[in-house]
Amino acid sequence: MKKEIVLAICLGLILGLIVTYGVYRARVSLDEPPMSDSVFGSPVPSPSAAETAHNSIQLISPDDESVQDVPDVKVIGTTDPNAQVIIFINDTPQILTSDTSGNFSIQDKLKNGANFILVRTIDEEGNVAEIERTVVYTTIDFDEQPTATFSATPSATPKATVKPKVSTGSAVPR
Repeated sequence: MKKEIVLAICLGLILGLIVTYGVYRARVSLDEPPMSDSVFGSPVPSPSAAETAHNSIQLISPDDESVQDVPDVKVIGTTDPNAQVIIFINDTPQILTSDTSGNFSIQDKLKNGANFILVRTIDEEGNVAEIERTVVYTTIDFDEQPTATFSATPSATPKATVKPKVSTGSAVPR
């Protein structure tokens, strides 16, 4: 009988130590900062709000929330000289480098409807900046003049037809 009690106490101690060690390892792993991603052994810098302020980006074209009737779009902007520029047009990336003045441009096709453009730059120090635009491409003819017909006598059904005139490249009113 004494052997069973001693065996139960030993098993209880071993099981208690295993549970305690598991809790200890879980706490340590949660308290440690995550390991940085690395490419061939060198850490990849992660941008912070302070770092983003060093890298600048300005998008000249296209205007945000613009509507156009041609499928071609030219993305033009400026950033830091020799910065990597990644332009996403509807999740399709295109990578280029800005010139020694910081200028960049690229031309691409839009799909019918809303198109989302994201421009992200990474300077030589690894600082990241980004800017977004929404451009709507439509095949509706913008040059149609609004037409309206009115009757001198009142009727139950109106006879007015109004078609909006929107100029190419103008921003959609909010």
